Amino acid sequence: MASLPRAFVDRMVDILGSRERLDTLLERETPRAVRVNRLKTTTQEIQDRFQALGFPLQPVPWSNEAFYVEEDEDDERALGHIYEHQAGLVFVQTPVSTLPVQALDPQPGDLVLDLSAAPGGKATHIAERLQGQGLVVANDVHPGRVNNLISNLDQAGVTNAIVTRYNACRLTWPITFDKVLVDAPCTTLGSMHESWDPIERYTIDRAKGFAGTQRALLKSAFHATREGGTIVYATCTLEPLENEGIVSWFLDTYPVEIDAFDPGIGHEGRTHVAGEEHHSSVEQARIVYGDEVDSESFFTARFTKIQNAPFKDPRGPQPRKTKITPTGKEPIATLQETYGIEHPFMETMHTFETPSRWYGFNGPSPEHATRFTPERAGLYLATPEDKGPRMSFEAATLLGHDADATIELTPDQARAWLAGNSVDFGMGHTIPDRFAIVQCHGEPIGCARPFGTRLPSYVPKRNRVPQDQQLIGFLATDQPS
Repeated sequence: MASLPRAFVDRMVDILGSRERLDTLLERETPRAVRVNRLKTTTQEIQDRFQALGFPLQPVPWSNEAFYVEEDEDDERALGHIYEHQAGLVFVQTPVSTLPVQALDPQPGDLVLDLSAAPGGKATHIAERLQGQGLVVANDVHPGRVNNLISNLDQAGVTNAIVTRYNACRLTWPITFDKVLVDAPCTTLGSMHESWDPIERYTIDRAKGFAGTQRALLKSAFHATREGGTIVYATCTLEPLENEGIVSWFLDTYPVEIDAFDPGIGHEGRTHVAGEEHHSSVEQARIVYGDEVDSESFFTARFTKIQNAPFKDPRGPQPRKTKITPTGKEPIATLQETYGIEHPFMETMHTFETPSRWYGFNGPSPEHATRFTPERAGLYLATPEDKGPRMSFEAATLLGHDADATIELTPDQARAWLAGNSVDFGMGHTIPDRFAIVQCHGEPIGCARPFGTRLPSYVPKRNRVPQDQQLIGFLATDQPS
């Protein structure tokens, strides 16, 4: 505490009211939490599986989907290696980061834009709420972050997402959306208890720089939203220049109204803080202090767009050749014939392809995807090979529950296979030389094709589960021999 930069301390005392409050925010530890992905599972199933693993879940009071994980401090198993996380049944994230999607309240059929979507926690949450109906456009400007975003959307089994890589600050979009989320880049002071980086890098000038980007993103969000639509603005910082100051600017600049948002935690937005006066309606926003909720500090505001306004100096999406080609429904029929799969998502799914992969898109229409020149549309479904299409791990764990073409593994074999090891069935076992859904206890855990009596593991490295840590919830009661 003695080494904290003086300028940082002085600013935080102005914002928080006392040095003691700052010390409280810095000294605490926050429990881990997971959000249930109901595209792939149910809340009760996840509670049962984590209980069996020795990680009891406690409901987060303000969220129907999030749970605190009770971890034994002597348990060295990594939460991020649990199979249920690797297969996208849960998403590890801080509980307060569920608030923006709660405020947005996406409903099946909505057209939703997430302007700064990477790494994908909120985009996957939006998609889970949409339940395969409607569309989420997940945008981020940074190429490396976009790759991470795509991986997380695939892992969650999202079929109705379009991923774009635009600098959204002055952008006009090809359609208007029912709901737009601006989860804005910020000084991240809400997580200063976890890392020295927000403290070391904090300056007033840096906060003002973020505020300029935040205003530009809200401007883009306003024009992307239909009249009567919803805009949600969120940050994980305590800095009023990026919170109440931005809300005041937005209310004064555009024909929007701020809506009351009270998730049952936090406080009203501050109309007077750190010597600055803000719009009286800022009280309708919500600021959450991490020491009061066992999580990060967070700020959320929800707006309704009243009417359109001229967009000065607009530009359309930056020209970029799309990486995917529409291919209709024929690949879906091939997958259904190969694996004997029937799933509601496949009834309305269309496909796109690259030279080496098929993607399944369950959005309103394929034309929606082509209008955005996306990095990706839909879910990575399969790779076409000589012996037939090899279904991806992500698609198999989403669609493979009722497949006819299956290979059943014992619990011991499943543990080895999910760790990336081949399984040898031994002499006397006849296994068809074809791709099939790999299962254990009826749970689809991937796709593979045998070579003789050997079944190689096609589980991607990022999805593998350490064999020695016993981190597969649905096999937790089956102890290895």
